[in-house]
Amino acid sequence: MKLCDDCINILSLELSQRSIDTLNKSLNLFTSGEPITAKEIWQVAKISKYHMEEVLNELEENMFIKSSQAGRRVFYELTENGKRFLELELKDNFIKEDTIDDQVEEVDNKVDSLGEDLDKDQKGNLSNDNIEEVDGEKSEVNSVKEDKVDKKDSKNIVWDLKL
Repeated sequence: MKLCDDCINILSLELSQRSIDTLNKSLNLFTSGEPITAKEIWQVAKISKYHMEEVLNELEENMFIKSSQAGRRVFYELTENGKRFLELELKDNFIKEDTIDDQVEEVDNKVDSLGEDLDKDQKGNLSNDNIEEVDGEKSEVNSVKEDKVDKKDSKNIVWDLKL
């Protein structure tokens, strides 16, 4: 029985988060086309066996997976509703990723523009600082020259006391 998207969303609201996570983690198993056992799902989901039974029963009750038995083995496969639920789930995830990517891109653009503005300001400040430094160095050089000139005027006086 195929349900509409709204009905699938309503059914998915009844699922526990553990069931949704298990279904998402075992997506590759279900899409491989081979029969899947509870053990394979359990290995992928990495939850306890007790919880695994609860999850499988919950997914089967809500018509997301169906089971078939061959001898002592029970095989699970994804129903049309389960496939559609995963498509909707992946679509929502892609939309979220796209919005996050857009937001990251906007932030990167803002950072780049602020960085360019900051570089311009720093270059302007550096040129002003360089001018001030050159002026300061010139005044220091002049003061050093004046000190040397002052020192030359005050030579030691040699007294010749041999009379």
